[in-house]
Amino acid sequence: YYKQSHQTIMNFWTVFHKLPEEKKKKFLDPLCENPDNSYPSARTCNYTLFLPKYSSKEILEEKLLFAIEYNEGFGLS
Repeated sequence: YYKQSHQTIMNFWTVFHKLPEEKKKKFLDPLCENPDNSYPSARTCNYTLFLPKYSSKEILEEKLLFAIEYNEGFGLS
């Protein structure tokens, strides 16, 4: 588990708050399958966020946007 002050968590919220509402909603849609750990995802049925430790905010943003756009192909919806 991450601590609230971990840089990965701070980067996630910075990137997430920049997203338009439709992408935020798409990301937070209920998920029932275990996601590919290479991409961030949320499981709203048990309020869990799977967030790998990315080395930079830019990589986190790239992976987050990819997961949001292509979630149906990864069994995330």
